[in-house]
Order: sequence, then structure tokens, then C-alpha cells
Amino acid sequence: MDNCMEIIIASAAALIALCSLFVAVWQGYVSRKHARLSVMPHLDLHIAVSEQAPFIGLSLENNGLGTARIRDIKISKLTNNEATIVVDNNSGWHDLLNAFDIKQTGVSWASISTDEAIPSGNEHHFLSIDKTSTELSDLKDKLRAMVDQMLIRVEYESLYSERKTLEWQRTKS
Repeated sequence: MDNCMEIIIASAAALIALCSLFVAVWQGYVSRKHARLSVMPHLDLHIAVSEQAPFIGLSLENNGLGTARIRDIKISKLTNNEATIVVDNNSGWHDLLNAFDIKQTGVSWASISTDEAIPSGNEHHFLSIDKTSTELSDLKDKLRAMVDQMLIRVEYESLYSERKTLEWQRTKS
């Protein structure tokens, strides 16, 4: 009888240990999932053409919870629904402005390099129009026309190397 009781106690202890192991593994899984979500970036394209805005131009804005690390950026001009890559990881800004007949006076751009980080709540202005330019009205009209014919594709990742893609194209309504 003593031997049977020892077997029951040992079996119960082993069962409790297995249950504890399962709970610990599950808790680790849930904790890791939560940690990944708590640092997930979310990039949006911000287009500003109003003179009341802090700037006039295009920017990438990180509205997520974590830092976004840029992996690739391509800006294409759409002609008859065919995309022609003009800017590929910072080369081609002159060509982009020339493709839309935008004079480079009064317009500036900032490169967005691969591995560049955009912290949560920040934005990176990559194309800006000088508000004091004498050709401000013309530049804003050309910016609107350019936005209507652009396809922007940005690949970025979180701190956990989870990749996401922002693909933006103006939809005609």
C-alpha cells in the first residue's frame, strides 16, 4: 500500500510539473507576442499643400509604437498605369523633378537612406517647397499633379526585423 501511495504522489508531482512547464512556455509566447506588438512601427505618407501647414511637401510619418528602420524606397511615375521607377534609394531626385517639370529652385529634398530610423511619433520630410518662394502657387499646383501620378513604395521593419511595406498611390474618385 505504501508503494502505491508513493507512485500516486510521484505521478501527481510529475503532472503538476508538466502543467507548470506548459504555463511557463505559454506565458513566454504571449509575452514575446506582446513585446513585438509594443514596438511595431506604422508608416504613413503625409502630403501637405496647405499654406497653414508647418511645411509644404511630402513626408513619411511614423504613427506606430516603435522605430521604423527603412529598408528600401522607390518612387515611380505612373504613365498609362505603367510605373517607371524614378527614385531608387535616393538616386534620381533630379530626374523625378524634371519628369514633372518642377524647377529645382524653391524645392529641396532630403535623402532617406536604407537603415535610416524614423522614431515613433516623428516624420521625415523628403520633399519640401520653400514657403517664401515667389513661385509658390505654381510649385503647389505641380506638387498636386505630381502626387496624382506617383507610386511610392517603402519597405521598412520593426526592431524585431518584421518587415512591412507602405505602398501608396492616389486613387481617383
